Amino acid sequence: AVLRMGVTEYAATQLELLSLISWLMKDLGWVLLLPALGWSAAVGAICLEFHGTVSGWKADSGAVRVHGVAIFLWIIGNSIWMTSEFLFDATSSIDKKTQHSVFPWFSGPLAGKEERAYWAGVHCARALFGIAICLLVGFVLTSAWNMRHNASNPPEGCGNPQDETDASVEPADELVCRFITPKVYMMVFIGPWILKDVFWTLELLAPALLCSVVVLILTVD
Repeated sequence: AVLRMGVTEYAATQLELLSLISWLMKDLGWVLLLPALGWSAAVGAICLEFHGTVSGWKADSGAVRVHGVAIFLWIIGNSIWMTSEFLFDATSSIDKKTQHSVFPWFSGPLAGKEERAYWAGVHCARALFGIAICLLVGFVLTSAWNMRHNASNPPEGCGNPQDETDASVEPADELVCRFITPKVYMMVFIGPWILKDVFWTLELLAPALLCSVVVLILTVD
C-alpha cells in the first residue's frame, strides 16, 4: 500500500535500511580515518534521513516527527564532529608513544593541526546534540503532562462515533508498554545515543559507555 508521498511500505523499508548502512559506513570511515568514505557516507545518511523525515511528515505522529528531527540533527552534528577530526585534530591519528600515524594511509589532519578550529567544530556538534536532546525531553514532558491531564479529566462521550475511531490510532495490545507505538519504540534509542556522543566529546568515558549499554539493550529488545 502507498503510505507517504507515493512511497510504498517496501520502498520506505529499503530507504531506512540504506540510511542505516550509510550510518555504519560513515562510522567505519571515521574509525579507519578514511575521509572519502566517511564524508560520502555522511552525505548519503543526511540525504536519506532528510527524505525519510519529510516524506512521512504528514502521515507520521508527533512522536515519530520529533524523533526523526532528532536523528537528523544528530547525523549533522556527528558529521561536523567527524569533519573537524579529519581536518584539524592530530590526536586521533598520531600514536602518542611512537609519534607516528595510526594508519599508513592517513598522515595527519588534512588542513593541518588547528586546535581552535577543531574545538569550534566540536562545540557546533554539541549545540546540535543539545537541541536534539531538548526536543526529545520537551516532547516527553509534554506527552507525560497530557497523559496525566487526560487521566484525571477523562473526556465525555463523543457525539460523533468517528471521533472515537480517530482517537485510538492503534489498539492497546499492539502498543509497547501499552502507551508507545512500535515505530516510536524503534526510535527511542536516539536519546541515549546522542547523550553518548555528548559525553564522548567531553571525554567522559564511563557515562558514555553506560549510554552505549542502554542503546544496546533497546536495540536487542
